[in-house]
Amino acid sequence: MNCYECHQAMASPRKARLVGIYFQFVRLSIDVKGFFGYDFGMDAEIQRFEEKLNHFVTLFQRSRAENNELRQLLAAKSDEVKRLAEKLDQAKTRIEALIGQIPEVESERV
Repeated sequence: MNCYECHQAMASPRKARLVGIYFQFVRLSIDVKGFFGYDFGMDAEIQRFEEKLNHFVTLFQRSRAENNELRQLLAAKSDEVKRLAEKLDQAKTRIEALIGQIPEVESERV
């Protein structure tokens, strides 16, 4: 809270009381942190950890979405492979039937 905000807050008694409570809370929290041996250097470490954790969660969500897309693509390709295999079997059967219809040629012509 800057000086202007404090001045504006002091314009009404209710706001002044709230500002006073706020500053008492801040002072109390600093006193408690100092009293219990709170290391303010840990704030930076916690902040870095939180940023890394948020980054990890973002990467995890992206990986999960990509994984779902790849599963769908794999299912579609599997269906396509199955359809093409059936088509190949049908073509093989028709070719074998056509080969069976070709008359045998006598190889002895002299």
